[in-house]
Order: sequence, then C-alpha cells, then structure tokens
Amino acid sequence: MKPKDKLKNEFLEVLAKISSDKKLLDQFLRAVLSPREYKEVGVRLKVFEMILSGYTQRQIASILKIGLATVSRGALVVREQELIFREIFKHVQKITKNKDS
Repeated sequence: MKPKDKLKNEFLEVLAKISSDKKLLDQFLRAVLSPREYKEVGVRLKVFEMILSGYTQRQIASILKIGLATVSRGALVVREQELIFREIFKHVQKITKNKDS
C-alpha cells in the first residue's frame, strides 16, 4: 500500500470511529479544515442533495445564494458519481428514520 493511501485510510478510520459523537466530529473537522473549507463542504453536500432532488442549477444557485459555476461543478460531480450519492443520501435517510422511531 502506498504511504498516501495508508494515510487516507487512517483518516477514514478516525472519521468512522468518531462519527457517532457529533461534537467530537465537529471539533475534529474544525481542527483539520479551514473555516472556509468546512463551510464549503456543507454547501457542496446541499448542492448534491438538491440536484438529486430535481432542482435546476439556477434554482439551487438562487436558493443557496452561490454562483452558478459552483452549482455546475457540483452537478458534474453528481453526474459522475450519482449512484454513490444516492446510496449516501438513502443511508442518511434510513439512519434518520431509525433515530426518530
């Protein structure tokens, strides 16, 4: 395994192990990402979700008050990885339903 792959796997392990503690996860992400990067991750996630929900790129840009280029990049990522994003959002929905029950 390449050293960079090993480091990436270690990072994923940390995320997986602390993911159930929202406060700790927030602190970790604030420590490893700049404030701007952290905010942008949330924006990207919302763009992906809205694209999969059928919003147009112009609607998304208007609602989130972001540039159309940002939405277009998000749309491209979703097109390239649509199955993964559908699986992610389905998984999140399932966990949310189980917590609410």
